[in-house]
Amino acid sequence: MNSALEIRDVTVRYGRPGQHGPPHAALDGATLSVEAGACVGLVGALGAGTTTLLLCAAGLVGPDSGCVRWFGSHHWNAGRAAYMSPRADAHPYLSVRAWLDFTLTQRDFDGQLPDPDVASVIARTALAEFARVRVGHLTPGVSVRVALAAALLGSPRVVLLDRPFDLLSSPERARLAQVLGLLRADGVTMVVASHDANALAALAPDRLHTLAAGRVSTHVVRTTTLEIDVPLPIEARSRLALRLPSVYRRGRALRVPLERFTPEQVLAECRALGIEVRASRLLDRDERSRRRVAERPIDLVPRAESPADLPSG
Repeated sequence: MNSALEIRDVTVRYGRPGQHGPPHAALDGATLSVEAGACVGLVGALGAGTTTLLLCAAGLVGPDSGCVRWFGSHHWNAGRAAYMSPRADAHPYLSVRAWLDFTLTQRDFDGQLPDPDVASVIARTALAEFARVRVGHLTPGVSVRVALAAALLGSPRVVLLDRPFDLLSSPERARLAQVLGLLRADGVTMVVASHDANALAALAPDRLHTLAAGRVSTHVVRTTTLEIDVPLPIEARSRLALRLPSVYRRGRALRVPLERFTPEQVLAECRALGIEVRASRLLDRDERSRRRVAERPIDLVPRAESPADLPSG
């Protein structure tokens, strides 16, 4: 699979020699590779450099050494990378729609990006019912979605989300995970940072990385995935995503990571929604190479298990 984002041996230092001691290295040889269409989690303690790494990945901070590439190019416009700050940072007296319209006028798309449709972005981020509400009256969960909507203006191929889950309640995290799940199914590449690995549980990222001492280490989250063949994968994915936010499409099949669900629960949910499952199989991946090491067909008739048994949030 093509790489959407490559960060190689990046070092970023803040401060100047002689001013309050030596410069502080926020990143010290950090390396990160993100495949196109992947959803990657990045966990680091306060001050670990997660924001600096995302700003580098968005082309907003230049590294002192190392390089950043987007889809093989050194120009960030090639990947249309968008950075989402932890807050909307919007004028509190403007409505959501007015703020997004204003944000659009402040963007310089350099004539290379498609004309963004504000109404479409509002729909993609589940903000239709809040379009006329003042930004200052929004809950934290809705405010995060407003910040996400602003980042989506211009149809970016890579979205870098800085701690979107950290200050949200469990229901708000689940709602945001549903919205991000739909973007993920549309092929948008995402890197989601957090100070707490548990905050990313609702998102079920493909891979989880930790950032400490300026360097990135890798942990694989997904090891087993259920793949199901369905007649109308796009329609079926949209319906399943409301209950299984981590579902995504591969060709004419749907795939669901099994960190939080059993195959029986997924198949029971398909039956409850009237989705015809023609075939299903379990895909095992090696934890280091992520190569498929086993494929096991499973029984299409699930055990008696109600969709209501699915874990909430």
